[in-house]
Amino acid sequence: MELIVIGSSSKGNCYLLRGETETLILEAGVSVKEVKKALNFDFSSVVGCLATHCHGDHFGKAKEFIEAGIDIYASMGTIEASGLYGHRLKAIEHGFKFMLGNFTILPLIVQHDAPEPLCFLIRHPECGDTLFVTDTQFIEYKIKGLNNILVEANYDSNIIDQRVSDGANKSVRDRVMFSHMSIQTLCEFLKQNDSNKLNNCVLLHLSDGNSNAKEFKSTVEEVIPGKQVWIADKGMKIELNAKPF
Repeated sequence: MELIVIGSSSKGNCYLLRGETETLILEAGVSVKEVKKALNFDFSSVVGCLATHCHGDHFGKAKEFIEAGIDIYASMGTIEASGLYGHRLKAIEHGFKFMLGNFTILPLIVQHDAPEPLCFLIRHPECGDTLFVTDTQFIEYKIKGLNNILVEANYDSNIIDQRVSDGANKSVRDRVMFSHMSIQTLCEFLKQNDSNKLNNCVLLHLSDGNSNAKEFKSTVEEVIPGKQVWIADKGMKIELNAKPF
């Protein structure tokens, strides 16, 4: 299974889980043209798109996806907030598993300033168990046996506090801290979860001004030694495996 990063920032988020015969899209925050390019203008392998919440950098291009014939799976809160409608919008619920091709998907509620935001536990024979979670203050779940984690590491609390001390807008800081996950919170999540079967940890959605990619990578490597740690960047391709290399 190959992870293809099309976008991973406040400008737009979209990722592909591309297997031998089927592709699952994560997020609809970039132009569908970019997805077409990544798939060599062939959507025949696409089984659907999962969307975590209604904010523009994750759902802003959903109409384009729908017009391209792609089904989007999201919470009812996300769908209602978007103002879109039609048979290609599929409402899903926290705790209720469903399948798209050979992908088994379990939606789970998270903590963000949007109606019914979700993360997804995704299982597929080619990549094993993969957790996809972004735009949340924290992760309340303990999940055993994860092979891959695609997870938000938005900001460093020390950097964002220093910026406020230097004159940055405190209300912006407060909004970020109550709706996104810090590198410190992520590390606590990783420490509390079993990483024996973990192969890859991909850090998503880093803030342009409140993060340090090099330091984030080294910090997470110290928490989960011997595991592959990546910083998601546009155009990046990563092999996600059920078993170690």
